[in-house]
Amino acid sequence: MKKYLYILQGILVIASITIFTGCEVAGLDLQEDEPYDYHVLDPEIDMTASEFLYLSRQDTLFQLMQQGIEYAG
Repeated sequence: MKKYLYILQGILVIASITIFTGCEVAGLDLQEDEPYDYHVLDPEIDMTASEFLYLSRQDTLFQLMQQGIEYAG
């Protein structure tokens, strides 16, 4: 039982060393914090969901949704 405990401790030590030095070994800098600009979008758009979906736009995601709705009937 002690043998497995020593093996597990060794694996944990090696894993923690690898995790903490992984970026330095690969030549990458650690990620730095960036300021986050928090704001809430106005939920009042004065239209229904289907009107919003069928607005003319260049987005292919909404075009695929429109095709799916038309296909489903």
